[in-house]
Amino acid sequence: MAIVAVSVLAHGVVLGLPWPEPEISPEPSPPERDPTAVMDVAILPSDTLRPPRQEAVEPFAAEPTETSPQVVERSPATPPPPTSAPPPPPSPRETPPPTPPQPKSEPTPPGPDPNDLPPEPGSSGLTSPPPPPTLQQRLQDVGEYQHDGSQHFDLDENLSRAFSIYQDWTVPGQSVPSIADPLSLPYELGATCLDEPPLRGTLMVVVDEVGNFRRGPTVVSSTGYAILDEQAEAFVRTGQYRLPEGNEPKAYAVNIEVAYPAACL
Repeated sequence: MAIVAVSVLAHGVVLGLPWPEPEISPEPSPPERDPTAVMDVAILPSDTLRPPRQEAVEPFAAEPTETSPQVVERSPATPPPPTSAPPPPPSPRETPPPTPPQPKSEPTPPGPDPNDLPPEPGSSGLTSPPPPPTLQQRLQDVGEYQHDGSQHFDLDENLSRAFSIYQDWTVPGQSVPSIADPLSLPYELGATCLDEPPLRGTLMVVVDEVGNFRRGPTVVSSTGYAILDEQAEAFVRTGQYRLPEGNEPKAYAVNIEVAYPAACL
């Protein structure tokens, strides 16, 4: 123990002695330039300044350099929204109940149109067709004029035909029907001409003692156009053509003449 204590004491004495400090030499300062110094400049001829000729060097293929992949800056990825965990699969022992079939929805029928008026009491509720054109409207339609000369008879030339018709229309007290004034029919097509001009027709009618119709009026010899024959019968029936007045039943024969334009003849 004594030896150890002496050794420790000696070591502490050695460490406590002062150590010599190192000498630091100052850095040398750069030499100062003499302002009076003169630099010698030599002027060389122009030929000496030409660059030396270089021999042509064959071009060589540049080695392909590997291009570094372009770095694409990406926006920070937005974390996906949290998704709910899927429901656990059903246990094989548990069988889900069958889904009942859904009833098919039938299309809803369209409702009634508010613009439609309610049907009148006692009617079937069905829309009635438009009324047919009147006789006056048909007389102004050139499509109604279809020529047919098969029902025309010239009673002045065909006496046997005229006698047969007259015998069928006479009334007791008459041997032949009385001849009334001609019936002049207006032509409702204006300046429109027909393919065939109307013919002179004949109408028969029987009236009683006060002028009521007992038979007819009926066209027995056509004008060649059924629409004009219908117009002649309507003229007599509606009183637009006046028959002679009498106090006994009488049959009349009336000639029909159509006021056809002279420019169309």
